[in-house]
Amino acid sequence: MSELQILVVEDDLSFALELEMLLHDLGYNNFSRTDNSAEALDLIFSGKPDIIFMDINIGGRLTGIDVGKATAHLHIPVFYMTALIDPVYEEETRSHLTFGYLRKPVEKHILTDALNNALSRAASFKDHAAGTVPDFFFVKKNEVFHKILHTDILFAESTENYCKIVSDDGKSWMLRMPMQEMLSRLHPDQFIQIHRRFIVRRELIDQINLKSGNILIRGHQLPVSKSNRAKIRELLGRDEKQ
Repeated sequence: MSELQILVVEDDLSFALELEMLLHDLGYNNFSRTDNSAEALDLIFSGKPDIIFMDINIGGRLTGIDVGKATAHLHIPVFYMTALIDPVYEEETRSHLTFGYLRKPVEKHILTDALNNALSRAASFKDHAAGTVPDFFFVKKNEVFHKILHTDILFAESTENYCKIVSDDGKSWMLRMPMQEMLSRLHPDQFIQIHRRFIVRRELIDQINLKSGNILIRGHQLPVSKSNRAKIRELLGRDEKQ
């Protein structure tokens, strides 16, 4: 699990600190902050934050909207912050990854709704925009979103329209996503479906017993369906005696 990285680009120090206090109250603690366009570009390109709160009028040669346009190809969700919602701004940022506008001063419940909306659809938007499979999920637990990297996942188990993700450190997370969508979002060279209800990370499999129809992965014994045994034997280079 990776802690969410948030970048605040704001040249009003009192407002920036107020925003960080609100985010802290909501359970988010990993911030970077800058007040000018040059450093904002450096932090975005070097740190690849998960979400950006961008003031429109910032220090430096570029506006916040200019910075957003220059980094749009990275597909990072951006909230623009302004004292006045201007239709001209909305039209100007429509073509890149803008998740909304926050009117100053920002109220806690509005910030909560904005984060919930942005992070619940950020990965799928990024997938669509970039034409690639993102290597993470955003998962909500105790009202806080967490970033789950694919490399954190031990296995996934489907339960109706949900998937339970079990991480390599033993933690578990529920994600509202059917199994087939989960499978499509994982890299096929890293994960394999062993049963209609289970997807596992291939490199962490400790033992395969295709005769009994089970695998052992970090102490978890999971079933292998008959329809998947031949595929597993072929992909993993194991025979039925193992």
